[in-house]
Amino acid sequence: QSLVPFPVADPTMVNGEGKYHHISRSGEREQEIGERRSEGLGEEGKEESKSISQRYSRAQSNRGVAKMTMFYLFLALAVTFGVGIIAGYAIFGQQHSNNNQSRGGHVPGTHGYYPVSGWLMERIYHSNPPICPWTSHPKSDPDCLWRYRRVERLRGNISTCSEPLKPTAKAYGHRGAALVAPEETVASFQIALESGAGFIECDASITKDLVFVCRHSTCDLHHTTDITQNHPNLLSKCSVPFTPKNDTHQASVRCCTFDFTLQELQTLCMIMDSNVNTNATQPQDYVIGPPAFRSPYIATSTCHPIVSFNDYLKFVSSHNKSAIPELKDTASDPLTEFLASEGKNIYFLADLLADRLLEAGFSGMGFGLRALGGGGQAEWEKAVLEGSIAVMQTFDARVARRWKSRQASSGIPVLYMWESNSNV
Repeated sequence: QSLVPFPVADPTMVNGEGKYHHISRSGEREQEIGERRSEGLGEEGKEESKSISQRYSRAQSNRGVAKMTMFYLFLALAVTFGVGIIAGYAIFGQQHSNNNQSRGGHVPGTHGYYPVSGWLMERIYHSNPPICPWTSHPKSDPDCLWRYRRVERLRGNISTCSEPLKPTAKAYGHRGAALVAPEETVASFQIALESGAGFIECDASITKDLVFVCRHSTCDLHHTTDITQNHPNLLSKCSVPFTPKNDTHQASVRCCTFDFTLQELQTLCMIMDSNVNTNATQPQDYVIGPPAFRSPYIATSTCHPIVSFNDYLKFVSSHNKSAIPELKDTASDPLTEFLASEGKNIYFLADLLADRLLEAGFSGMGFGLRALGGGGQAEWEKAVLEGSIAVMQTFDARVARRWKSRQASSGIPVLYMWESNSNV
């Protein structure tokens, strides 16, 4: 009875009082019962009590041996289990690690992406209405109405999609994942990758020593990095050093990638694309912070260094993704003036970007408009997700023509975009 997991009642009459005693796991109540029985039952009762006490002592001794035996048994099992875990990790964990390394790193989820329900993605769908810059009457413009309907259909499709984050060639990480991490940083690229992007984008901006870095604009460092807050020496080298607000002018500053060498740029920390305070009287007060639709938390968790174009290509290649760089700001006066001071022009930049892609092993694998027309769509999707494709983007028709003229040798598709008729 003393081994049961809860107390039980013993209905034995003790000293004629008819009391019930409960036997605990320790057996203390059993000994008490034996002692009380010996008090009122004479010599015969005492002998019986003595016998009970002796049996109790032997039982206690046996229990002690049993407990020690169980302890060592459990200890042996624990050691064996621990050794098994270590051995299993050494064998299978290393194999898993090697598999991850073979595809360039760890991507969560059994299929290389996070399994997330479509309805959840629809709930965080970007709620801003589509913009139709070609019209001032969006509610009556047929093309704008089509765009609205198209976006709404996409939203419905996302809601009922079973695998909304499954990797696809139809999605690419524009600036990485610029709403939740500093744009065009490794953290931003990683989130884009985990969100199913088949392509990862880098906006190629040139530095003072004529190498590319990933920045959405060549002249946005004053509101996408910590240069105004923490780097007064570099701030003085900007194309337009910080000028505080005065009686006649608002605060101003313009810092460009070509103002600095790659080594200098790598001392900066990237921040979320931020609003600025044009009433600032000192540099530390110039950057206010990101707008509400951008999350600042990943950006402030650590320093996110600038990514060189070569490191971007290594990241994309190591994760078996495809590259879709954009050559930035080739029509802007500050950049063309800098290039002229170096004896270069926009065609130097166009050739440099194409050459870097080819050197890194990217190509178009013979795909052109045929792939987007449907005939080669399946082959295109497969090639993109294998990480072997590059597409070159530009808003400059001159650059697009340059790339097309050498496409026979490069085989890399060209994506020409336009904002207005001025750059057609």
